[in-house]
Amino acid sequence: MNEVMKSGNLPVRNVRIKFVAVVRQFLRAAENGEILTPDGNIYSGGSIRTYKTFLMTIEKYEEKYGTVYIDEISPHWAELYRNFLTSELEFRKNTISTNIAKLKSIVNRAHLAGLTMRTGFGIRQIREESVQIYLSWKDLQTLYNYEFDSEAMSRIRDIFIMHCFCGMRISDFLAFIRNPKKFIIEVEEMQFIHYFSQKTKIEAVVPMHTMIKKILEKHNYDFGRKFSYQHYNYYLKKIGFECGLTDTVRLYYTKGGEFVEETVPKYSKISSHTARRTFASLAELAKIDRPSIMKITGHKTEGAFMSYIRIGKLESAIDISNHNFFSREL
Repeated sequence: MNEVMKSGNLPVRNVRIKFVAVVRQFLRAAENGEILTPDGNIYSGGSIRTYKTFLMTIEKYEEKYGTVYIDEISPHWAELYRNFLTSELEFRKNTISTNIAKLKSIVNRAHLAGLTMRTGFGIRQIREESVQIYLSWKDLQTLYNYEFDSEAMSRIRDIFIMHCFCGMRISDFLAFIRNPKKFIIEVEEMQFIHYFSQKTKIEAVVPMHTMIKKILEKHNYDFGRKFSYQHYNYYLKKIGFECGLTDTVRLYYTKGGEFVEETVPKYSKISSHTARRTFASLAELAKIDRPSIMKITGHKTEGAFMSYIRIGKLESAIDISNHNFFSREL
């Protein structure tokens, strides 16, 4: 089956193939770099983790309902699987959508490899807008001016502040802080961060923000030993808590088929993604033209960009409140 997954265009045989075997073989091939994404890139560690989660859900489904064969995968079966994720595993709607996307991806690849006549056509993905935070200028000032007792906490804080002013994906940003000078170019006495995205392989050029330059010089362009994505996210929440970013944030989502409203402190939602959203949102509020912001963030469509930024309805209302429309009398 390994060769089938890689080569494709082989005839469908009159043999029933277990779907879980196809998923496991896909994972082995992806981890070994034997197959590439539809865009021709190596599967990232994060992507492979989501496929492993998908495999776990299929195994749990089989524990209850028996073996699933590749030729059974259809829009009807996908709805049964969706109901299982909703009612039995009580996943959130967007987590379910992610797993449905993996289902479609593997079925389409299996079809191209000649393992099944089935495709992902007709299998629905249903998502809902998630509530994600960005940090305001006031939040960033609070973080930057706080005096930590721990040098490590202070270092992570400074790194995060830089992250909020460059808009990089976490994989690109971690590469940048390991060797900042490698990515800095100077044109007409102005400095820029120049790199090719590890995820998309697309070139990006980011103007050097004053705060980035200030923090780089403070640390002499050296941030010490490397740390992981998980380490970064763990400390960001601790930093947010210690700095007092305890304003409440309302979350709305569907879990187990039921609408849930939850209130949490802001610091608990801070992560590496918050930095990128903060950059995009503050740049949008500053009226930087969207195409220029999108060239930095890597969003290909305005719709995708608008769903990514986290400018709330109140911020949007405040932004337009001084418009002549709202003060014109009859």
